[in-house]
Amino acid sequence: MKYFTSIFLLLTMTLAMSSCSTRDCGCTPPPVTEASWKLTSVFGGFAGAEKELTDDQKNSILTTNSLGAYTCRNTVTGQVVTGVIRMQTVDNNLLQWSFSPQLPIYPISDFWMLEKTNDRLVLSDRNPDGYRLTFTRYQ
Repeated sequence: MKYFTSIFLLLTMTLAMSSCSTRDCGCTPPPVTEASWKLTSVFGGFAGAEKELTDDQKNSILTTNSLGAYTCRNTVTGQVVTGVIRMQTVDNNLLQWSFSPQLPIYPISDFWMLEKTNDRLVLSDRNPDGYRLTFTRYQ
């Protein structure tokens, strides 16, 4: 009986372990959707600390749509930048967002999308000691 119990446990564990995959865990970020986002924090750098947002960063709203277009609008100055987000899967199954032209609120155009939920979007500037930009849903 011990033999059959051991075989059963071994088969169960094998089945359970083989069904686990990083592709099944929801780790692959979803595509761009219709949403408006407000930058709420920039964290990282060599010091690994929160960076104070500039006035332009505090007052800008990033709007994306399902076609991959974006609009970045400054609510105080009225400046509007529109462009395209090109997406591709890169190392470690991350989704790279390339903004063309670059976002006026951060001085680079290529980001890794680290997290996207209904209320939160986290982008990385792709540098080992780089920054994480956290956006929250803007209503």
